[in-house]
Amino acid sequence: MTTVEKTFFLNRIARPYFAHLQAHRDSLLARIYGVYSVRIAGHEDVHMMLMANTLQVTPDRVQHVFDLKGSTVDRMVK
Repeated sequence: MTTVEKTFFLNRIARPYFAHLQAHRDSLLARIYGVYSVRIAGHEDVHMMLMANTLQVTPDRVQHVFDLKGSTVDRMVK
């Protein structure tokens, strides 16, 4: 995630997102466990969002899987 995305999430989305999950414990929204930044000398910071696996069903019940991150590179699944 970019610095702009991280800042936007933390400043605009995080509070209502977590309030929603508290109020709606059975929500199908993906669970976000945290947002982290890694700093390595000589490199730009890397920002990551740690999320729960959203595929909570058995494979025999899955008909289609979609990756909605935007890129079409190496995004094909069986």
